[in-house]
Amino acid sequence: GALIRFAGPRLAAQGDDLLPVPIRRAARALGGALAWDEPQALAPFPDTSPFSGLKVPPDVRVTQQVLARPGPDLAQHTWARLADGSPLVTADTRGTGTIILFHITAGPDWANLSYSGTFSQMLRRAIAAGRGEASDEGEGAYTPKLTLDGYGRLAPAGPSAAPLKAADFAVQTPSEVHPPGLYQGPSGTRALNAARGAKPALISSWPASARLIGDAEARSLRLAGPLLAGAALLLALDLMIALLVAGRLPRFGRRASAAIIFACAILFAASPDASAQAYQYELMPDGTYRRVTADARIIPLPGSANDPSVAAALSMRFGYVKTGDTALDERTRAGLFGLSNVLTLRTSVEPAPPDALDLEESPLELYPLIYFSVPEGAAPLSDRAIARLNAYLRSGGALIIDTRDGGDAGTDTRISRLEGLLEGLDAPPLQPVPENHVLTRSFYLLTGFPGRYPDRRLWIEKEGTASQPRGDGVSALFIGDADWISAWAIDAQGRDLYSVDGGAQQREMARRFGVNLVMYILTGSYKDDQVHLPALLERLGERDEDNSNIRLPTNIPDGGPR
Repeated sequence: GALIRFAGPRLAAQGDDLLPVPIRRAARALGGALAWDEPQALAPFPDTSPFSGLKVPPDVRVTQQVLARPGPDLAQHTWARLADGSPLVTADTRGTGTIILFHITAGPDWANLSYSGTFSQMLRRAIAAGRGEASDEGEGAYTPKLTLDGYGRLAPAGPSAAPLKAADFAVQTPSEVHPPGLYQGPSGTRALNAARGAKPALISSWPASARLIGDAEARSLRLAGPLLAGAALLLALDLMIALLVAGRLPRFGRRASAAIIFACAILFAASPDASAQAYQYELMPDGTYRRVTADARIIPLPGSANDPSVAAALSMRFGYVKTGDTALDERTRAGLFGLSNVLTLRTSVEPAPPDALDLEESPLELYPLIYFSVPEGAAPLSDRAIARLNAYLRSGGALIIDTRDGGDAGTDTRISRLEGLLEGLDAPPLQPVPENHVLTRSFYLLTGFPGRYPDRRLWIEKEGTASQPRGDGVSALFIGDADWISAWAIDAQGRDLYSVDGGAQQREMARRFGVNLVMYILTGSYKDDQVHLPALLERLGERDEDNSNIRLPTNIPDGGPR
């Protein structure tokens, strides 16, 4: 497979081991008041690159990039360059997969490459190259990796071996420039055989004990007759039903009717069971599959009878931290169950029932969202739990911490409680949710985040900090005290379990906040692209010459608010 990564402020500041080439710990800025260099265009793609043959957009400009450290093998890891020769896309093989790094951000912050159609084609080819496939067999080139020497031994390719175009690979005859061996290219590794074009000699003398068997004669079954007969039978049956409904079919006696019914029953009993052909299975709570048919045969899933992680991997669901407080854990479960029910009814997200998690043992990475209802007098988390939470947040998970006190405790008291409870958690600086944050419009348009208690602040990671665990601008940590779980909680019949200060209206707003929260966690900041709408319209040719004619859709009439 392929691991495709994009650069950003956090990668430029810290870096990690999952990179195809070593990088410098700083971003290179092009253009601007304090930069010497102008924004760079793209250079033509090399013949050995999976991007070979793609058209280079002339208007693409790169204003910032992460630089690769120079090295003797940097050229062979480079798939795309800028006009000044600096790498734009690098790749390296790790095991059976490929790590691919775009030295710019995925959005328009560092370059406008994402606005061009070439960007999507580059992503498709990068995925295909990582899987050892090619989007087009006639595109790209194959680079010699191992070649056969005069003694038939594989050795590293010499300096005289040249790349071979993919379109010519099938008809290429081995030569000094293109020696026989293994070539790496768009479709993975291919062999150029030394005996290309030679035909094996036919065996003319067989042992006396050998018995020659010719190719088995193909057997064919003509289905035209049975299909036509079946169609005629269905047509006759349809005609009889129509006549019977219209009252034009002569009535039969009891014996004749019984004989007809008996004959039809025999025909249907002899026909194959159509339901047996369908894959009608349901996942049981114990991790097995049950087929929904008359025999109700149980088909077990290997290794899953006592493994809850399999069920979590098969269906998306939320998790909550087991605190040891039975009543609080049940409340949290009911709240996440209610939120899952709202998501199923209103969105395309259909979560399964939530799971209780042990931070030291449970597979946290299978849950996109983990809810932590902080109990009274909670003991600090263990070092193992903190380490696993840090790894979970760095891998893209989201942690919601709810103190549930609704502001009863002082700010200093809450902060000291959380610092003692979460000591060692790799948390970046926090800030209240800004007024125009994506969380306020990821699904519903919201101005607040009420739970059981109204007018409470929600704290998230400060944007633009290099220490964000996820590194994609999406907050992985949410801290509040509005007791959202109580506002979401329902029983098995869908009835609300706990009262809410503001009544039904506030409960509805709490549910809408829960929907927005899940959508933000699952989809990230995709709605933040609205700020780039003018540039997108200009790309699509839908922008008038007068910029004042652009009007964004709103709910305000032409006459203004009334």
